[in-house]
Amino acid sequence: MQSKPPEESNIIKPVNVTVRAPAAARIRCRTRQNPVIQPTMDDWLKDGKKLNADDIATGRISSSMGQLVIKSTSEEDSGTYTCILRNSAGDYSVSANVTVEGETQMNRFEKTH
Repeated sequence: MQSKPPEESNIIKPVNVTVRAPAAARIRCRTRQNPVIQPTMDDWLKDGKKLNADDIATGRISSSMGQLVIKSTSEEDSGTYTCILRNSAGDYSVSANVTVEGETQMNRFEKTH
């Protein structure tokens, strides 16, 4: 059976996410059914560029089971995240915006006291 590229109707697309720093942000992206295609770390982009290698190495950013997780977010994590679903027949890209709002005064106070 010949492979077909991922089809839009079979994709669990990421949705726009808003979190308040330092809460974690989670973005889901994968196909719904067989074969299930899940992105690897290399298949995620932020603002059209590869994710920060240091953040991946330390585990602050990880990808598992079709979900990108950004721990201890800061406003710098805001941007457009793109997931590329690949198979031997082709690629399909989908994007979502992540907005990280600044810490509240209470959060800052709790960290310093």
